[in-house]
Amino acid sequence: MPATPPGPPGTWLGGHLADFRRDRLDLFTRAARDYGDVVAIRFASRRIYLLNHPDTIESVLVHQAKSFQKHFALRLNS
Repeated sequence: MPATPPGPPGTWLGGHLADFRRDRLDLFTRAARDYGDVVAIRFASRRIYLLNHPDTIESVLVHQAKSFQKHFALRLNS
């Protein structure tokens, strides 16, 4: 298994920022369709992971919550 999940190619500097600004739903939909249940995308120097399967989402948010760093907005709801 690769260290980083697969994902769409982004630009050297901005990663996927331009695609995100242009049409974020299209970016997420294409990434899920083309790369599967776990997809890596990058916003400038920040890498994020898209989880596209309900079982994986439940595992991260519920069962293994302490093992993953989440966006500050999600941490406020804990």
